[in-house]
Amino acid sequence: MNEISARDVFASARTSVWMLRAMAPGGTVLQGSAIAVSSRHLLTTCHLVSTTDSAEISQGSARRAVSVVLRDQRTDRCILAVAEPTLRPVRAVRPFRQLGVGERVYTVSAPAGRELTLGEGLVSSLHPSPTLSIIQTTAPMSLGSSGGALFDARGNLIGVVAFRAREVRSLGFAIAAEDFWTLR
Repeated sequence: MNEISARDVFASARTSVWMLRAMAPGGTVLQGSAIAVSSRHLLTTCHLVSTTDSAEISQGSARRAVSVVLRDQRTDRCILAVAEPTLRPVRAVRPFRQLGVGERVYTVSAPAGRELTLGEGLVSSLHPSPTLSIIQTTAPMSLGSSGGALFDARGNLIGVVAFRAREVRSLGFAIAAEDFWTLR
């Protein structure tokens, strides 16, 4: 399949990426994103929901309660679930082994609480591992981008936004999406 425009990647992704809010002890609200991969399940980073077993996702005025169903704090991978199968999943997940440095990629997340924000960049390095593969990218990431989606230029989910380098703003990292399927 050929590459599609940034506009088409966003149009395909917008119904699958949700803003996530979780309540931390002391009343602090942690905010990020989560990505629907089935009609009931979403992927996100555990540091957003580390202190709770439940949270809320939203898109515009739509809101749904979510619970943590699988978690690996050590690798920052969490899978959430909604009670009713109402989510629209991403169209496909592309394997890490098929990725190449220099590919155009797009983030869709909620930086600074700005729901459904699109960013563009390149795969700048790949860090394979038997337990957790990491995609390094120049796509923009900032506070609130965690748990957001990293898509390839065909609209396939390739990663879950995890963190960015503090000293280099244009250096972000995503956990390979397929690595969430190994959670037990």
